[in-house]
Amino acid sequence: MRSKFINLILVCSLVLAGIQFINAQDNDSDLLSGRNQYFKQDYVAACNQPVVLLNQAPTTPDEAARSEIVVNSPVGYKFKLDDNGNAFLQLAVTKWNEKLVIFHSKSVALTMKDADIVGSKIENLHCPMQSDKWVTHINTHEWGSYVLSMNGKPNQMVEVTIIRESNK
Repeated sequence: MRSKFINLILVCSLVLAGIQFINAQDNDSDLLSGRNQYFKQDYVAACNQPVVLLNQAPTTPDEAARSEIVVNSPVGYKFKLDDNGNAFLQLAVTKWNEKLVIFHSKSVALTMKDADIVGSKIENLHCPMQSDKWVTHINTHEWGSYVLSMNGKPNQMVEVTIIRESNK
């Protein structure tokens, strides 16, 4: 009798765990859908932004400083990471508390010193033909120069699009 009772408790626990797992997936899907709806203008712009092929992406922060990119308008680049899997872009931010939407190859990890990554590994539902890319949201705090560091596989071709978040 005790064995049947324990089995019943185990079955009930498994059923409840399965229901919680399904609900968690639904919540993640709702969150993704809601985020994509809220940022629709930015995400669609990121999908449609043409990319410029760079012959050589900067391989150090010092090199990146010599070709600073002003982020007042959308930009997109395609380039090869260096032999160590790195590339750098220096971004000139002209306003306080600027928010950036970065649409990039999934295989690349992004970091930006003195800025906050407030969302990453976000699927852009507005461009299903570019499912090999993530969206990352980055908030800066002051105007000035910020180095976007990218790390992936050595000599890998990657794409990065940078959009200023539109005012909501």
